[in-house]
Amino acid sequence: MVGDNLLNNFSSRQISEKTGLSKKHLEAHIKNMMEKLKAEDMSELIKLLKGLKQ
Repeated sequence: MVGDNLLNNFSSRQISEKTGLSKKHLEAHIKNMMEKLKAEDMSELIKLLKGLKQ
């Protein structure tokens, strides 16, 4: 669900409100996704996720 929202260009605040996840919990999900993407060498998606953390 979080990944679907990221693809739809929602801000982290909007995703938090929509999913009911706290911002801290959401940031943990984003961090985990970034680690997986680094392992898969997907630099463009990493840039997208870094932008959402702001």
